[in-house]
Amino acid sequence: AIAQLCPLSVLVQPPSKDAFERLFIEYRAMFGVSTHPNTGPASLRPILRALGRNEAIALLSDQHGEAQDAFATLFGHPVSVPVGAHFLAERTGAAIVPAFIERLSDDRHVLTFEPELVCPDAQRFAEAYTAILEARVKARPDHWLWVHDRWAREGELRPREGAACPA
Repeated sequence: AIAQLCPLSVLVQPPSKDAFERLFIEYRAMFGVSTHPNTGPASLRPILRALGRNEAIALLSDQHGEAQDAFATLFGHPVSVPVGAHFLAERTGAAIVPAFIERLSDDRHVLTFEPELVCPDAQRFAEAYTAILEARVKARPDHWLWVHDRWAREGELRPREGAACPA
């Protein structure tokens, strides 16, 4: 497990189903991974402390970007992209390294790291990360279970003032 190599914390949006949340937290804990629900600015404190100790953190970035700070196209549809990774990298100097876990047929797993994403702004980060995510989902669609509404509906994309929105 990666947490045996270095301390690992994960920041997540709480799932809409409590049973999923308990299951995910318990399963991660079995492997030494600390789970921190993203419930607002105060929930970033343990993540910032972990980064200050030079520990690894993981952000599950395949979810809807609630703040609607940046947008990209995923499978031909506009989506709001969470840009927390870019924010944390800007604030702390941490590297953004997309990582993906692949389950093998013999129940082992392979962890693959993509090259570091170096993006000058949140919008370019959103576009670059979404392109990587789409390629990974296309390569292994059986590895993805989205239990939330990932897709924006017509008229829902309302960026905050100053945020970029796709044409």
